[in-house]
Amino acid sequence: MLINPTAPVRSFLTGCLFLAAVVTAALMVWTLKQESGAAYCAPGGGALYGVCMPTADFLMTAVVWYLLIFGALAMPIVSILALRWFAKRRGGGGS
Repeated sequence: MLINPTAPVRSFLTGCLFLAAVVTAALMVWTLKQESGAAYCAPGGGALYGVCMPTADFLMTAVVWYLLIFGALAMPIVSILALRWFAKRRGGGGS
């Protein structure tokens, strides 16, 4: 994830998307491999590399995890951009 000097915010957010996807996938695999993770396995579903097929409820939970992780990673840049926007609207200058 190299920084693009012409679009640093976009490249940062793209990196956050990628990192959030990796962390969410790792969290899903870890949860499903746990003994208590069998509750999230679809009945009659197969297994791939020792990980069972998850239920739809678990996949929706994973989407929420993804959004929360991405939000936490992207919050610093989003807050800076919001503060700059508010400063420009008030006439405070800014860059």
